[in-house]
Amino acid sequence: MALRIFVADDHEVVRRGLCALLTSHSGWEICGEAGDGREAVEKVTQLKPDIVILDIGMPALNGLEAARQIMRNDPHQRGGSTLRARRTRRSTTWSGREIGKPDAKGKLPSVGDTVDVPNATYSNTIGATELIKVWKDPEFDASQRAFYYVRVLEIPTPRWTAYDAKYFGVRMPPEVTMKLQERAYTSPIWYTPEK
Repeated sequence: MALRIFVADDHEVVRRGLCALLTSHSGWEICGEAGDGREAVEKVTQLKPDIVILDIGMPALNGLEAARQIMRNDPHQRGGSTLRARRTRRSTTWSGREIGKPDAKGKLPSVGDTVDVPNATYSNTIGATELIKVWKDPEFDASQRAFYYVRVLEIPTPRWTAYDAKYFGVRMPPEVTMKLQERAYTSPIWYTPEK
């Protein structure tokens, strides 16, 4: 019988990579996934996996609180299952300046905002035109599998609604989004130890 593993992480790329690493092991299967702590509690209660892996810094409910609720909802989970909370190693750089790690809630410091919504303009005084960073994993272990990816956030820019409002001289209702911040993820970089 396969070892049933449940994985919860709010970063889909990380979750997919972790699931791929785990399922590469013979006799292990992913029985479920969640993108936040509340969803994890609900699904683990239904699925009753053998092992639960929770990211600590998830939205809606952090991994430690999710683990407490899972054990409170199902006392058998305590003895018959292994709960593991994991913190992703994250480092943050804004325009070449290392600014550190997310806070206790997993939030990153803001890059800033130069959008002038009424005029539908912005200035690139807080961003860099290209991202160049060399990073070395301080906890790298050549005997263990690993994967890495980069998440990129652009500085905020006016949305098309801001340009239209300026061009047509109209006021948009407050619920209309007037600026946005584009995001991108790199393809994961996989490391597999030589056998």
